[in-house]
Amino acid sequence: MTNIICTGKGPAQPVNADTVKEWSIPNGNVYLVCDGINHNQKTLAAVNVFAENLAKSNWTNIVNPKQLLRNNIFEALHLMSPEHDNLSFCCCVAVVSEEKMTLAHCGDCRIGSLTDKGVKWLTQDDVPALKLYNKGVISKETYDKSRHLISTKLKIGSNNRNSLTVQTMATANNQVLILCSDGFWSESEYLLNTDVSNVIMLIQEEIERLVLQSEDNFSVVIV
Repeated sequence: MTNIICTGKGPAQPVNADTVKEWSIPNGNVYLVCDGINHNQKTLAAVNVFAENLAKSNWTNIVNPKQLLRNNIFEALHLMSPEHDNLSFCCCVAVVSEEKMTLAHCGDCRIGSLTDKGVKWLTQDDVPALKLYNKGVISKETYDKSRHLISTKLKIGSNNRNSLTVQTMATANNQVLILCSDGFWSESEYLLNTDVSNVIMLIQEEIERLVLQSEDNFSVVIV
């Protein structure tokens, strides 16, 4: 059951180039957040095509779920029209079954587990400056700028083999998942430090604020 699935934009942005999507597969469900780079209609069209391609993929191979998810993402990119070449986006995907889940992400889209003690992030931002930021060598402002480097995103028409991180873990240990773009967590991560029911209530209120005040596109899925 999806508690929240939302994408939107603040007043400063002309177009919401984020996309969120969920769909059923044999023995489970897939959840997707895409964050398009450059907020225009061409990027929005591209991320929507990617999402549709991914949803139409073959999800029946359960022998190697990590390889299946990786292959499906790259095949969804490969099927895109040349008119979308050189457009970029980052994304996170969760394939959730009763026993285990497979997670993929690139860039600074995040997946986390909501617990009674707050969020536990299951992914690390794919940003060159992350280690420097964690060590306190660079400021948050400098790190935030480095998160937007195109080299950390999926680029249509290019070789993206090193741009994706995929992992598998037990579903039982992560009962409530959050998937989100940086437009959400960079503004609202501080709200995720309490119990699950309270977090869901706070996020529903936060979405209303972001629509009025956010300077970015934002997406969040809680399932």
